[in-house]
Amino acid sequence: MKEIAADSPQDKPEQSLPLFEKWMNICTGDLIFVLDTVIEKVSEESGELSVYGLVDISRICVMGHSLGGSAALGVGRQRDDIKTVISLEAPFLCDIQGVDDNGNFIFEQSEYPVPVLNVYSDASWEHLREWKRYEENARLLDMESNDIQNVYLSGIGHFSLTDLSLSSPFLTFIFDGFKTNNAPEETVKQINEICLVFLDSHLK
Repeated sequence: MKEIAADSPQDKPEQSLPLFEKWMNICTGDLIFVLDTVIEKVSEESGELSVYGLVDISRICVMGHSLGGSAALGVGRQRDDIKTVISLEAPFLCDIQGVDDNGNFIFEQSEYPVPVLNVYSDASWEHLREWKRYEENARLLDMESNDIQNVYLSGIGHFSLTDLSLSSPFLTFIFDGFKTNNAPEETVKQINEICLVFLDSHLK
């Protein structure tokens, strides 16, 4: 948390790059461990009532928020068994390969390999074309299609995109810095509906 609080990718991208790499190694490692464990359990299971019997490993989606969303985007590029990715307000940190002489991040140039849904709040939407770490996100705004979807939910903040808004509206208010216009239950319901439509389109 101290590293995140002190990070300044807009002003000092060369100092942010090793932090991004460190954070993403941890987060993608966690995601990959969970995925591999679930896939292994599915392969071992034979009981009809086991929860693993409900898992279809041929249709995997990874989803995350903030740094977790960046990790999900990274895993979506790294693994062939990922079919879709849903990212809740997260930059493509795993796609950053360096910093050029002008202090801009150098991003992976190949197209993103699977359908992706990016969901944004007031915290980032107006800044996507300004913030250096969100350059790839801004590029995808101009490539809207069935496989590349960008959704902006107005009147809410970064942490309102999570279940924290249900369990602790007060903490959500503290972290976001303002009171949201929408009831937490309605926001979560809206996010669920958006994600299900996307998944129905690509995984059913």
